Amino acid sequence: MRASVGTPPQPVRVVLDTGSADLMLFNRSYCTRMASSFCSNTSMNVYNLCSRSCYDPLASTTSQAAPLPSSADWYLFIDGEHMWDSSFQARRDDITFTFPIYGSSGSDSFVGRTLMFVSNNFQKDPNKQGFQTFDNVDGVIGLSYPSLSSLGMSPFFNTVQPILDYSYQHPTLSLDFNHPGTPSYLQLSGIDDFYRNRLVWSDLIGGVDFHIFSVYRVTMCGYTLSTAPMYGAIDTGSTCLSLPSDLFDKIVTLLPVYCGAANLSAYSYGTRYCTLIPGLKSTRLPTLQLAINEQGDEVIIKFEDLLFPDKTRVCIQRLVGQGSFSFNFGSWVLRSLYVSLNMQENKVGFATKNPYVSNLQCHFGVQCTGMEVADGGTRTCSQPSCSSYFFFNYNAKTKECDMSGSFHVMLAIILSFCIFVELAETEYTLYLLRKVTRNVRPVR
Repeated sequence: MRASVGTPPQPVRVVLDTGSADLMLFNRSYCTRMASSFCSNTSMNVYNLCSRSCYDPLASTTSQAAPLPSSADWYLFIDGEHMWDSSFQARRDDITFTFPIYGSSGSDSFVGRTLMFVSNNFQKDPNKQGFQTFDNVDGVIGLSYPSLSSLGMSPFFNTVQPILDYSYQHPTLSLDFNHPGTPSYLQLSGIDDFYRNRLVWSDLIGGVDFHIFSVYRVTMCGYTLSTAPMYGAIDTGSTCLSLPSDLFDKIVTLLPVYCGAANLSAYSYGTRYCTLIPGLKSTRLPTLQLAINEQGDEVIIKFEDLLFPDKTRVCIQRLVGQGSFSFNFGSWVLRSLYVSLNMQENKVGFATKNPYVSNLQCHFGVQCTGMEVADGGTRTCSQPSCSSYFFFNYNAKTKECDMSGSFHVMLAIILSFCIFVELAETEYTLYLLRKVTRNVRPVR
């Protein structure tokens, strides 16, 4: 979303982040420092650092330093990795949000004065792949509930709410994210008529913080992969579809991809992406179906919408130790869905843009033999852990755990010992009987 900050106005581009509630802008001094380090090496310029403008509070005559609440702590959880600032400051300045009006070529602007974080030392590694969300942007604006704010207020809602004169504390936000080249929209306090009757609502989740939804069933390629109730979150500050480890392993077994060892669980945040098997058509991939309420209403996610621009990699992530949420819908997932966030009733509605299930190019995993274990991500078979058991060795020919020869030796020793103990016990019993017999005198 486009915005301008300060006087005179400084144009900035910010990510709409439904997983946070604060406004954070990169300090221009930080951007300049980062650009000088990475602009000379194009292979390291992952975030287009050289094309950022960033916010300069010293160049704004309306910028004022603001005291930080004692509990203030700014960080984000983006595509599975925590990123934070160890030396942020709070500023208050004028801001104007501008975004397209849904269904037209015009735009709306909202002007206000707000509190924000200014990041001086954003801790992240520009070399790491997968953070497409932060490509060529100057900051983040949070669209989640104000209870998540470290500054005690929501800059976005504080700015737009007085102008729209909402009768409720929080509006209904609708998101229509699309591929580059097609406009994306944030619709304030409303639902598009085209999707209104197609929306299916997730069951109500307690608590007012993240935009949370339920998942009751997961289906793909004609198989039911899970029926255990789970929770997910809409997080447009992230990019990928993030999944729990066990479900990720099942999905990449069916999806025609290769998740190399370097992309798997080498780090705590898990996979960033998987690569399509060479020779397959990237426009004919299977879909993922999720039942989001007890009535069984489903939403459909197209893996084609999760492809990187090179059309060879899929933005899918294995979550490791993800905490409360099993699923995380990043911004690319929403290319498949029209999403309505009812912040008054704390529930999420979905409308599938292309309501057709596809089982094309489903793969059914590598065929393993014996006791080998299939790894769907790397499409390899791993040996059984025979060494974890006593007296078993791995048989490379049968791919099974065979009883070792030492087992029979040990069995013979144990049996011999038992026989010896039995004979010794018998002999001792006879000895006691003979002793008693000698000491018994006849009764007269």
